[in-house]
Amino acid sequence: MEERGFCPPLEPTFEERKWIKGFYDKTGLFLLIHLGIALGVEIVAGLIGFLIFAAKHGFNLYFIFENMLKGSDFQILTVVATLLSYLVANLVVFFFGCKSTKINPAPLFNFNFSAKAFFAAVAVALGLQAAFLLFGNLFLEIFPKETIEMIKNIVGQNRGDSGIAWGIMAIYTCIIAPITEELVFRVFCLKNLSRVNLRFGIIASSLLFGLVHGNIIQFVFAFPLGIILALLTVRTNSIIPAIGVHMVVNTCATILSKLNASGFAWSQTVWLLWIAFAIAAGAAVLIAAKAIFKVSLPKAGEFEKRRGWGIYFSSGTIIAFTCIYGIMVLATALLILFAGMVLSFLK
Repeated sequence: MEERGFCPPLEPTFEERKWIKGFYDKTGLFLLIHLGIALGVEIVAGLIGFLIFAAKHGFNLYFIFENMLKGSDFQILTVVATLLSYLVANLVVFFFGCKSTKINPAPLFNFNFSAKAFFAAVAVALGLQAAFLLFGNLFLEIFPKETIEMIKNIVGQNRGDSGIAWGIMAIYTCIIAPITEELVFRVFCLKNLSRVNLRFGIIASSLLFGLVHGNIIQFVFAFPLGIILALLTVRTNSIIPAIGVHMVVNTCATILSKLNASGFAWSQTVWLLWIAFAIAAGAAVLIAAKAIFKVSLPKAGEFEKRRGWGIYFSSGTIIAFTCIYGIMVLATALLILFAGMVLSFLK
């Protein structure tokens, strides 16, 4: 542009700022719609489930409230309501969000990508997950058993105790969630937030991905995982590898969780061996990617930097979304610490 006698101003003009902010505004708006749909569908589906359960037991309110949470039928209804709500929310945001911001996602659905990049990302993601699980378990050792059960309830780990409920949860977690969440965060969010600054788009979309999980436990892992998935999507120009890595990570988490709950004498040994192997393999691949292949986040010059966070945090919808989910994440962190200290003192 300089050769043609034109050099864009370092500071964004009012019109340019308005144009960039428009995409940030719509990103925040559709994520708020995502929250509204998820809550709405879950409430309606939960209410229908409650009425079915009540009708089945003759609307005996004493029996219902005494046995509802213990029954496998209600567990299944709760799991289905939760998963249906997020499935609907993810698809609505992807289809209508992309249409509203004129994103054509079709080119990202291609299988012409480097297998090396995919397997490297799998190794790094599993290594990150293993390190998170290891340090998480060591951290939980300072808390009593009651706090650990509370944490499981916060992250939804106790929602699928019965066989059918666990199977439904596993199908959603291992297949449906990786596909639909990648459509939202690595297509809709990443595309809109990286219109001018690619580095900013990768980090900001990953931050939103971490926040939408709504609790500190999953945020700590989901944020860096989001960066890995966003960088993979950018480097391969395809959403397929990110979906694949997401599936592998979620499947591994599901298997490890079931293994821990199995009670078999050998389960702890297998768990520790896997953790050690995954951390070592992930670290080796990460070091090689950095040192040999020079893989890193895209650079951002002064021009790009002035079109990132400053405009991002001037968006009312982004601030609203960040505050809502930020409060959830902070609240769960404080709840875990406070409850842990109180229960430890009482014990």
